[in-house]
This record gives sequence, structure tokens and C-alpha cells, in this order.
Amino acid sequence: MSGGREHWLDLLLQANALKTTPRTGWHLRGVPCPEDVAAHSWGTALVALVLAELSGDRLDRGRLLSLAILHDLAESQVSDIPHQAARFFPQGAKHDAEAWALAEMLGAVPVIGAWTALLEDYNREGSPEARLVRDADRLEFLLQAWIYRQTTGNERLEAVRRDYREKRFATAAAQDLADEILARWEAGAD
Repeated sequence: MSGGREHWLDLLLQANALKTTPRTGWHLRGVPCPEDVAAHSWGTALVALVLAELSGDRLDRGRLLSLAILHDLAESQVSDIPHQAARFFPQGAKHDAEAWALAEMLGAVPVIGAWTALLEDYNREGSPEARLVRDADRLEFLLQAWIYRQTTGNERLEAVRRDYREKRFATAAAQDLADEILARWEAGAD
């Protein structure tokens, strides 16, 4: 291969690991056969598109989807480290490990600067698109918890519902959808 295609292929091969990297937090909550990180990233992208439509704001859909697709890319190197495990790490250690992994993964591709800037924007929630994708990531988690609660009967997932009763989203569209999920969850409706 020439023209750097081998570096792009290496990136694609590494990112493919997300299709078999389980979302560890679900496992720790007793969910059998939890979704993988790739499924979560797809869900986040779809939720982000829905939120963009509901918000009525003028948002860059390409940037929005890029943020959603890339937001967990480093997990193909460092794995999924859920919040309940990350609290045992020194402050900033998870972020630093993911930044290092991304630098290694993207180091040979020409978009390293642009993609790194996107991910920094996501972490800072520095743009309307980044705030909406961060909300989409959280909302996708709530939605998946509700689905797992319904399909597995796992009582431990009720803690997610209780936690999200107190959480506030950055965007009105996300807050409205979260409130609807919680209302249906509490009513026992599908």
C-alpha cells in the first residue's frame, strides 16, 4: 500500500476491536451478555441525530456524527473503564490513558490534529455539537438501562433510574427525552 493507506487500515483494524469490547459497566451491574462499545457508539450517534432534530438548533450534522462515532475510539486500546471502576484510579488517569492511546492510534494518519481537536471539544463540551453528543452519550446509557431492566428483570438497574432522576442534561431536548424515558420506566410501560 502507498500514500499512507496502510496507516488508515491499521486504524480501522484497531477500531474494529470496539465490536467485541463489552461495555463493562453493564457486566458490573449484573447484565448478562452486555452490548459492545461499537453498539453504544452507534446508539449515541442515532440519539444525537434525534436530539438535533428535536432541538431545532442549527447544528453541524457532520461534526455531530463525527463526535458521536469517535467519542469512545480510545476504548479499542484501553478497553471500557466504567465510572464505578475509574473512581479507583488517580484523578485524570483514565483521560490521560485514553489521550495516549489516541495519540498512538492516530499518530500516522493525516487527520490526527482534526480528530484530536474534535475529541478535546467533546471532553470540554466546548461547542453546541459537543454538548449535544455528551447528552446523547448519557441519554443512550439511560435508554439502554431501561431496555436491560425490561428484558432481564435486573433490579440493580433501578439505581440508574434513581440516579438519572437527579441528573440534569445540558440541552432541553435531551432533558425532555430523559424525562419521557423515566416516566415510562416508572409507569412500567414499553
